[in-house]
Amino acid sequence: GLVTNWTEKLATDMNLTYFQWDETAVLEAALGTDVGKNVGWETNVSSTYKWNDNLSFTVAAAVLFPDGDMEAIYGDNDNLYNIYANAQYSF
Repeated sequence: GLVTNWTEKLATDMNLTYFQWDETAVLEAALGTDVGKNVGWETNVSSTYKWNDNLSFTVAAAVLFPDGDMEAIYGDNDNLYNIYANAQYSF
């Protein structure tokens, strides 16, 4: 991944990852079908703004581009999206 600190208060983190299952026996037993080892590519980006020493805000988004093997689990190969935001207060 790539982490960039734009200022003392603003940072961005970007990643690109390829996922594979190590073992599929448990999935195959639970689903009753063959499951390939390939999960797919995920890309994500997050930005964090540090308001002060105690308070920070983060927004992030991720997309999983599944490989054909994921169809056995989900029934399709549609992209999966995740977007979130949070505030963290530390004391």
